[in-house]
Amino acid sequence: LMAPLLARVTRSGAAAMLVAPPLVPYAPALAAMGVKLDRLLVVQPGAADVLWAIEQAVGSTALALVLGWAPAGPTGALRLRRLALAAANAPSTVTLLVRAWPALYAASPAPLRLAVEPARDADGGEGVALRIVKRRGPPADGVVGAVLDGGVVAD
Repeated sequence: LMAPLLARVTRSGAAAMLVAPPLVPYAPALAAMGVKLDRLLVVQPGAADVLWAIEQAVGSTALALVLGWAPAGPTGALRLRRLALAAANAPSTVTLLVRAWPALYAASPAPLRLAVEPARDADGGEGVALRIVKRRGPPADGVVGAVLDGGVVAD
């Protein structure tokens, strides 16, 4: 799901960073999707340092995109607040934090929270559905978009 965003950012000449991806990114596949590998950094800190590493990356003016995966288990509210403040103070950096499914309804200072879930279209095609869990303004109802069989379908 993030490859088109990574490709757009890196093709523009800006740098992107992946922090603690759960699997080693496969460079040939990313390159085939248009990601400029010379503009992509991958950092694999220890579990205790993941949120700190993301916070430091967000505070850097050298990155246009920071995509991080939070370690499994509870994430401290103070750490999340620090990360949210760093992201708010870096408006030119897109900051995305992927958390485990059990954290979906845990408290978070993030202004936008999304849930990505498996989905099927009427013809049985598989994909993912995007649901807004939290946002500024009134609550959003239902699925707001889906990616099915490689195409984007928006409600």
